Amino acid sequence: WYRDDRMIAAADGDPLATLDFYEPHYYNNEGQNGAWSPFHRPVEYWNVDKPVVIGEFYISGANAPTSVPNTNFAESDTCKVLEELGYAGGWPWQWNEHAQEMAECIAKVED
Repeated sequence: WYRDDRMIAAADGDPLATLDFYEPHYYNNEGQNGAWSPFHRPVEYWNVDKPVVIGEFYISGANAPTSVPNTNFAESDTCKVLEELGYAGGWPWQWNEHAQEMAECIAKVED
């Protein structure tokens, strides 16, 4: 759906109308018990030609990446896991409810 050639065509042939990166969101409430989880697959798995930034994900609770069966990392490690799997970054969600968990997640990447 989103490729440089299609973006250029949609912009009347403007060669600068290309994607810089992909930004999917991930919530385990979408089902499939992690089948779409970037936290359980390296970025190469998706076979895309741009950096991937996970635009949104729950940091805590029933829909967090750690709610997937057989997950072997803690909620506070989700940001670090993205980095280790080759993603260009991510934005944990729920600042209003889980500010402390988000700060811990981000701090582990900065270490």
